[in-house]
Amino acid sequence: MDVLQLQTALGRYLKIKPEGSKAIATYIFVNYYGSICAKSRTLSKEPASIHDVPKWSFGVSDRMVDSDVTLVPVALFKDPFLLGANKLVVCDATRNGQPFGPNKRTACEQVMRLCADQEVQIGMEQEYTMLDTEGKPLGWPIRIHLNVPIECRGYICGVGSDRVHGRALSDAHYLACLYAGVTISGTNAEATISQWEFQVGPCEGVAIGDHMLAARYILLRCSEDFGIYVTFDPLPIEGPWTGTGCHVNVSTKATRSEGGMSAIYAAIKKLSKRVPEHLAVCDPRGGADNQRRLEKGLFCPKLDNFTWGVADRSAAVRIPRHVADVGRGYFEDRRPASNCDPYDVAKRMVETICLDQ
Repeated sequence: MDVLQLQTALGRYLKIKPEGSKAIATYIFVNYYGSICAKSRTLSKEPASIHDVPKWSFGVSDRMVDSDVTLVPVALFKDPFLLGANKLVVCDATRNGQPFGPNKRTACEQVMRLCADQEVQIGMEQEYTMLDTEGKPLGWPIRIHLNVPIECRGYICGVGSDRVHGRALSDAHYLACLYAGVTISGTNAEATISQWEFQVGPCEGVAIGDHMLAARYILLRCSEDFGIYVTFDPLPIEGPWTGTGCHVNVSTKATRSEGGMSAIYAAIKKLSKRVPEHLAVCDPRGGADNQRRLEKGLFCPKLDNFTWGVADRSAAVRIPRHVADVGRGYFEDRRPASNCDPYDVAKRMVETICLDQ
């Protein structure tokens, strides 16, 4: 059965209304291997807030004893797939009251609470690559696969079938996020065919991680309907192509206030003193994935040289031109990879610029 047939078949069942006031809650969480997972359950009524959603659990497949992991609901969104009263529930995962596996939300939330008075706002620019069912970038000309180089330009924000592939999935994801209540702020085609980006935020504190996790889940879920494989690998195809990142835009009450440039300069100075600590959280493998992107990918900051500049997209940290013009606002850390943990990156950033740790 092809994708169109599946969508037509599912459409019939979406018209069915649950008995009474029941609702389906889809719990979204990160498993031991760092993969986004989901499971659903029936609630007796539509939850009005996250406090109405009960904890749940899932079993770790590689152990029989003490295998239960608790799913703790932390953020509630409307379900753009099942519609109606149904919900998406972003969860923290714990075992015996402690964070499970790679889950970093608890640590991120603790740091954000310490700095609540500084009113940190974070936005993230999530890049990703669309692949076909054989694992090849969607729509790439055959000469690329024959190792015949082409110019890597003209694709960013491109229009036209010779420049863009996968727009339908990008648009579907955008609309689904808006319906769900995710703070998605934009989307665009990126610098390589089949490479796309969406932006989430600005969000205050730990909420950036919750909204990023929801947005990533929705993208992966949408990709099922289009028969497209989405990868967050920082450099999915070896060669002279643009790397795939997750640029982080950061501001505080001080940087947004009159004379905020001095606070931005102070934050950048602190970042320059903790380069290894930040590179270590740029991807789930302690920087190994991101190393491929920063060393081999085009238009990426240099791995071994921390630089910053106004409107400089080759730098580790960029101050947007309009921010420099008005003298206040935010700065952009361009180092994190596309597969970074948003909670971990946000935590490390706030530890450095707000706590000087």
